[in-house]
Amino acid sequence: MFTLARKLAPSVIFLDEIDSLMESRDTASVRSSKIDILSELMSQWDGMWDVDNSNLVVMGATNRPYALDAACLRRLPRRLLVDLPDAEGRHAILEILLRDDLLDKSVSIDRLAAESVNFSGSDLKHLCQAAALLAANEQSDLHSLDSVILKQHHFTEAFKRVSSSVSSQSPALIRLRKWNSMYGLSTGGRHVNSIGFE
Repeated sequence: MFTLARKLAPSVIFLDEIDSLMESRDTASVRSSKIDILSELMSQWDGMWDVDNSNLVVMGATNRPYALDAACLRRLPRRLLVDLPDAEGRHAILEILLRDDLLDKSVSIDRLAAESVNFSGSDLKHLCQAAALLAANEQSDLHSLDSVILKQHHFTEAFKRVSSSVSSQSPALIRLRKWNSMYGLSTGGRHVNSIGFE
């Protein structure tokens, strides 16, 4: 992966669920094979800077930053919390999710955004899918599903079937925010707000 990134530079190496590869070596459950993988990743990562590779970037995503190995954290100097979207963020997400749908004039994206407090982007996607399914089930002509119109009552019913998957007071989210306040993006000790949504 690192060799290919060097050849194709400028490149971004994106590691999703980075904690699965770079779990802290202090954890008792870490096997020696995982330590070998982590050591190899660290070696490759450090090797990126042996030549002029300023156009290579490594990014990682995790819901468990507190589980990352300290050596990994040192290589990730910018740490950004992507928190639950606020009303403005939910509005923007809903506009994207519904951009190709036919909406009745009774549907207000502002209202949907206001009623979906603590919904993640994934929760909003499920909400829109539930509303679309309800609208399609009302359609008598199965050959014209492309012309299904979403109405407010579809969303009202969808809210009864889909709820937020995360509470703003959930222990996991509180732990993430606490970790972010201690180790998140900062400059000279000055904490910077989380990206995009707060």
